[in-house]
Amino acid sequence: NDLLADPGVVGIKTGSLFVNGREVDDLATARDLTTGDTTVRTYATVLAQPSDELRDSSARALLAQLEAELTTPYVIPAGTVVGSVETAWGSNPEIRTTADAAVILWNGAASSSSSTLTVDEWEAGSPAGTFTLTGPVNSTTVEAAVSAEIEQPSPWWRLTHPLQLFGLID
Repeated sequence: NDLLADPGVVGIKTGSLFVNGREVDDLATARDLTTGDTTVRTYATVLAQPSDELRDSSARALLAQLEAELTTPYVIPAGTVVGSVETAWGSNPEIRTTADAAVILWNGAASSSSSTLTVDEWEAGSPAGTFTLTGPVNSTTVEAAVSAEIEQPSPWWRLTHPLQLFGLID
């Protein structure tokens, strides 16, 4: 079968049916499509084609449509705000992704995201958790970090808020 020479085609099954007393050609094809580092196996089935050539061209057209449905990866770029820090004394730096997060979208599907954030250090660039982007085909998790130094409370704030400073009240 000619499709075996096409890039990514990993398997085919040919056959025939009789329609109205006439033999027609059928074909099931499997093709691997790679986007980024994710490989998706796609399948196309063509039934009741009057010739081998039409069967093959119809299968190629279906495989091309499947490839078009696998969109270019949806990317959340590095530096995207995924949270923020808010202190009682007014320091509020953002938490941002440290790398691009990308997923493959399929057939108009949407992606979802979640983050798990914990801030233990005050310096800019300190780890602050993770951000996960999930699509219908794959998911990816990237680190998140504090974008700017979390400012220390001023001496005046410390003097006027001793109960908050020592964690006795919120």
